[in-house]
Amino acid sequence: MRQPAAETEQWETLLDCNQRAEGREFYTLGGLEVSPNNQVMALAEDFLSRRQYDIRFKYLQEQRWAEEVLENTSGSFEWANDSASVYYVRKHAKTLLPYQVYRHVIGSDPLLDVLVYEETDDTFYVSLEKTTSERYILIPPQQYYHIRDSAAGRRQRRNDAAAVCPASQGS
Repeated sequence: MRQPAAETEQWETLLDCNQRAEGREFYTLGGLEVSPNNQVMALAEDFLSRRQYDIRFKYLQEQRWAEEVLENTSGSFEWANDSASVYYVRKHAKTLLPYQVYRHVIGSDPLLDVLVYEETDDTFYVSLEKTTSERYILIPPQQYYHIRDSAAGRRQRRNDAAAVCPASQGS
């Protein structure tokens, strides 16, 4: 639930997990985050009990779900500061290890998503987190690459992530 900026307005239910789970054998919510401009909600849902999350989008003003679904993700995602795109981690089809970071433009076909980073060493898992300044999105934990979020308004090229602290084995 959230309360609109004006205190006189009613609280609004953003998501009813019981309703989302209705008629299914399994349901878990992996994450939920509202875009920086408060217009779109992204959420990661697992319906299989395999930690394979689908990311869906809901337009909050219209109370309408977007058509696009980002499938086979780890559930890890971060909004770009422009509120027009989201970065997310896709899992390997066979190993189910999180290994690729993609950029999705809201309202576009997921087949057009841009691969930003791919981890080729399966001893490292890929996830996403925003820095405290919210200027960068990090790809941790054993290694640190960053995505310059100021560039989020333009189409990013493959491997547009820059190494901050290269990966290394051991501690």
